[in-house]
Parts: sequence; structure tokens; C-alpha cells
Amino acid sequence: MSSDLEDRRILSIAYRSIELVNNESTLSPRTCNTRHQQIFGFYPNESWGVWSAGKKSCLSFPDVINSKNRIDLILDAHPFTEAFKSCSISIKTSSGHRGKAKISGRGSIKIGLKKTLLRRDSRLVVGDFSQIDTPYNFSHNDKLPTISIILLNQEKHHLTCLAAIAAASSAPRVSFEILCVDNGSSSECLQEIRKSDVPMRLIELGENKGFGLANNLAANEARGEYLLFLNNDAFLDQGAVDEMFIAFQRTPDCRIVGSVLRYPDGTMQEAGATLQPDGRPVRHGRNDQKFNLRKLPRFHPVDYVSGASLMIRKSDFLEMGGFDQKYAPAYYEDTDLCMRALLYGQKVYLASRACCYHIENATSSTIEHGAWATSTAEAHRNIFLKDWGGYLATRNPKDLPWHLKNRISAIKK
Repeated sequence: MSSDLEDRRILSIAYRSIELVNNESTLSPRTCNTRHQQIFGFYPNESWGVWSAGKKSCLSFPDVINSKNRIDLILDAHPFTEAFKSCSISIKTSSGHRGKAKISGRGSIKIGLKKTLLRRDSRLVVGDFSQIDTPYNFSHNDKLPTISIILLNQEKHHLTCLAAIAAASSAPRVSFEILCVDNGSSSECLQEIRKSDVPMRLIELGENKGFGLANNLAANEARGEYLLFLNNDAFLDQGAVDEMFIAFQRTPDCRIVGSVLRYPDGTMQEAGATLQPDGRPVRHGRNDQKFNLRKLPRFHPVDYVSGASLMIRKSDFLEMGGFDQKYAPAYYEDTDLCMRALLYGQKVYLASRACCYHIENATSSTIEHGAWATSTAEAHRNIFLKDWGGYLATRNPKDLPWHLKNRISAIKK
């Protein structure tokens, strides 16, 4: 897949791989000392977003830039090529520096940013991780967290670590923990996750258990009252966790809640979905530049929210039996879970004020996987229709198969 991204927000994916080279000295978020922490945009009073749409900054220059008119920005291309086969990036800064780069392969890329004059207080805008140094509301071992955020990983530590950073920096008011469940990655990949700046409890499965089973195993290990299933190519925006959590307090019939999903360039990916009689989802707002979230209620009932960013009470998830293994290793298990909320007389809600930037399919983006994914999704849609096809055609619970009707009867008893 190729994409021409004339948008500075995508650069934030590679934030942890940025190095600033000036006056023959190199600075990076991992190596700079306390004196230079400010260079990398740690401003606790500024709002934060994985891809900044405003004029906030990721990098600033309080005292390390002289009269030179060129800055070199070095990026690790790995996070970009995880999402796109190639992309063109145009970088514009609030200080007037500009640069362009074509990313088409892995490795380090140097981008020269030029400007005639440079003020001492100038800032380079490439995204805003300004709350990265604020105290995370992590739960300590002696206190159970309210929310367990569950990330799956398989040989994608670049994305997993960044998703964890975004989740922690979304500044949840409630206590939380982050679980990383690894589906049989290499020792090198696991070591990188252990070195993450954000604490994660690593659960090593030793082999690829697929989406549903791996998440089910993680749910059993989770210490939180609520579970937030999060893809490792999904980056939570500020306040997203709190908004999803509030849905359970404001809507008594809420069993599952999901966030709005956007592509990295800000385009709407989906705001929940309605299922058609054939089991295919109509994703609300998908690629619709005019879609207006403000017209939706704060918590909007939908048929389905994506497992890329889905919250549910742990007790409810376990009561429901988790993700159904007949959809292993992937596809339609989150759709089926959402539909099963109906059996309990409850609903699925979209938290319309909660935003998550989702690359989509970055965890496995080869041509071979694309063909496998298409055939597997189609096969699992047919399995899904055996349970839910009659109901989707009429929206009448009488048209559910007998084993689901029996489950309803058992629940009512």
C-alpha cells in the first residue's frame, strides 16, 4: 500500500526514534539528560495527542540552537514501513523550518530542515507528546487497578511500545495497568518490550494463539475491574480511556463500549458500525470528510465496535465466555462478542468523544497475509451468520437459533 501523507501528524508514530542533530551533537528522548528534557516537548500544561492537529510541539529549542540555519532530523523508518509501503512527508515547523522526505524502506533517514533565521524560543512541530513526563496513574502491586489495558504483540515491538506510550499518556484519571500478551515473538523483540519506557506486565505465550484466545488468556491474568482490549497499531488520544469508562456509569445498560477510530492522517475510519443482514458491517463515517461526530450523542448505541479499542467489565467478559474460539485465529470474534450483549438485555455503545488513531492492519501487512485475511474473514462471516443471520434479517429475537435462545433463558433464570 502506498500513501502520500503531506501531514506532520504521522511523524509522531516514530517519536521514540527521533534524533536531533545540531552543532555536531546528537540528542534523543532516550539519551538526553535532565537539563535537556525540555528539548523533547515535556510540557505538562499543554494538551496532548498522538498526531497533533494544532500548534503544539514535540521538540523545542530553549538553549541548544545557535545561528545555524539548518537542523537535521533523523528518523527510524521502521514504524512508517509497518503502516505503509512508502509515503512522502512534508515537515513544517512553527519556527519556519521546512523539509521533505520519501520513505520507502527501513533504516535511518536524515531530513535536513532549513530556515534563514532561528529564534531562541523556536519549536519544531512534529507531534505533541507533552504529557509524557507527567505521573502515570499506574496501579501499584498492592492496589488493584480499575482498568487493565491489554495489548497483543507478535514481532511488532516498535508499535507495541508506542501504543503503550500513547495509552499511558492519554492520562486516564482512573488507575490502570498495561498487559502485553506476546504471541511467540523472538527473544530480541521481547527484550525491546522489557526496555519500554512505560511499565508493562509481559505475558509470554510462547506461540501464536491468535487474537481471541490470547486475549482470553490475558483477561484471566488481568487485575482490573474493566478490560480495555487495544490493538498495538491503535494509539489512544487524550481522555479516551476516561470517556469509555464513564459510559458504564452514565448508561446502566452498557455492556461494551468502543472509541471512535481515525486513520493516522485524521480521516474517519469508523464511529461504530451497523451490521447488514449478510453480516457485513456498515462502518459509520468511514472516509467521510463531512461526517459530524458532534451530532451524535456522547454515548451512541451501535451494533458493533471494533476490537481494536473495546472496553468491557471483566466479570461480564468472563460470564460471556470471552471471545468465541470458533473464530480462531482472527476475524468476527469481536463482532460476535458485541452481538452477544443482546442476550443479556444490554447494549453496545460508541463513546463519540473518545478518539483512537488506528493504522489498521499494520500488525500484518504482507500481500500473502492480505489474501489469507480476506479468505478467513469470509469463512468466519459464514460461521457468524449461522448464529446471527436470522436475527439480522428481522431484528426479532425469535429468529435466534435454539442454542442462543436457551442461553437467554438460562440468563433470565
